[in-house]
Amino acid sequence: MKEVYKKHLQKGKSGLSAMGVVMHKILRIVYGMLKTNTAFNPDIDIRNTEQAALKKPKAVVLKSRRFQQFDTLAPVSKKQNKKREEQKASQKE
Repeated sequence: MKEVYKKHLQKGKSGLSAMGVVMHKILRIVYGMLKTNTAFNPDIDIRNTEQAALKKPKAVVLKSRRFQQFDTLAPVSKKQNKKREEQKASQKE
């Protein structure tokens, strides 16, 4: 656990944030032990860590795509179309 803590401190995390990572790791270990009803085996932990390092990183989601421009030509439901028409009518008054 010390190695995990130090590794995250070197990555630039604060002390409490690195401690949170360690707590999460302990929680995952305990859950795995309870689920499989086995004692802790550090070899399994090392193997899982190595396999995780080999996985491809997740695709980065661009936050700019979350707030796209409003498109009046996009297909909408009848209910949504009715709301938009009511909104247009109220703005014209």
